[in-house]
Amino acid sequence: MNAGALLEEHLCHASPGSVGWRSSAALAHLALGEPERARRLVEQELADAHAAGVTRIVIRDLRILGLALGGERGGLEKLAEAVAIGEAQPRRLEHVRALIDYGAALRRAGRRVDARDPLRQGLDLSHRGGAGVLESRARVELIAAGGRPRRPSLTGVESLTASQRRVAELAAEGLTTRQVAGALFVTPKTVEFHLRHIYSKLGVKSREGLSEELRSTRSLPGARGSDG
Repeated sequence: MNAGALLEEHLCHASPGSVGWRSSAALAHLALGEPERARRLVEQELADAHAAGVTRIVIRDLRILGLALGGERGGLEKLAEAVAIGEAQPRRLEHVRALIDYGAALRRAGRRVDARDPLRQGLDLSHRGGAGVLESRARVELIAAGGRPRRPSLTGVESLTASQRRVAELAAEGLTTRQVAGALFVTPKTVEFHLRHIYSKLGVKSREGLSEELRSTRSLPGARGSDG
């Protein structure tokens, strides 16, 4: 923590999002079974994040504060607040973490039915974003809460991983394989590998078919856009 404080002093005018050592240290204290130390650290960072208007850090700090407080000390309320604020930034990683932690906390508090909705949302968003570790945790928690996880889509646009979706969007815009590779800082072979799987999942054989498939998906009522 001394190193973090020294860094913060050196960057005294930096925003909480550029330093944020307290929340990282708070997570370490939670792992060591020291919730009170975690609470003190994250409360200070949360106040700074609120003042600076750094929403991502506010969500993160509320989530960690909720974990530190626990279910019997207002922790559920803080986790619910993190989820509510995160609704303005759907699919963002901190929002997904908040959903899963909130659902897990509800389950531990004996509210298994209430736990299922945030856990299902967390499972769905982590799957779409390609966050495998979070997806696995959400699946385990949902099963523990008595829910039945939906099987991941094996075909269609929703079955694409985050990396595949980025390649598909660029290819559909007319970029060549080399241009897509340059834009994503990968090799042309990697792009070709992704395209083979994309074509298979979407049941198309060309970039023209890919463009048509993506356009038809966007035109559906309630269809979601790509990650931003």
